[in-house]
Amino acid sequence: MHADSASAPTILIVTATRPRGATKVEVEVDGQPWRVLPVAALARAGVANGVVLDRERARALNRALRAEKALAAASRLLRHSDQTTHMLETKLEQRGVAAPERAAVVKTLRAARIVDDVRFARSRAYALSGRLYGDDAIRHDLGERGLVGEVVEEAIAHLEPETVRVDRAIEARGASRQTLAFLGRRGFSADGLETIVARVEAEGLG
Repeated sequence: MHADSASAPTILIVTATRPRGATKVEVEVDGQPWRVLPVAALARAGVANGVVLDRERARALNRALRAEKALAAASRLLRHSDQTTHMLETKLEQRGVAAPERAAVVKTLRAARIVDDVRFARSRAYALSGRLYGDDAIRHDLGERGLVGEVVEEAIAHLEPETVRVDRAIEARGASRQTLAFLGRRGFSADGLETIVARVEAEGLG
């Protein structure tokens, strides 16, 4: 009888929950302080007064805590700057968020349009165009952020033509070989540079 009593699993019961700030709750188990946990994780795992913390409930709570950690990490990243799907997944991995939680939080944020690759591509392409970058440079920049294919081409299609950007550069910097070199470094195509090349060659400008 003593052996059976010693081997019986300990039953832990939540006996109280007390708010700790706006998003945390102090959990009491068997009349003793246990842990301070996020409200959302407790709700997700179904932990409340009178609930038995058996193995299944403990696993559910651990899953909920991992999900909350992933969401908190993603929220911090998005507070600083907009992110593409690829950028967010990569940074979450670097912060130790496991693959299932990464996938779940990114899926949630994409569904809510908080992470939106199309919006990011258009905004980034427009900003680079305004800074006198050519289409090839914009494609490269977006590619480094995990954006390729139709998303990139659609964003570029919404920009003013390269020839218009070249005209803006000439207006600001003059039609010179220096301006031509500058635009070449900025990733303009040969077609986009055709006007300034013709002017430089015709006028022999230095």
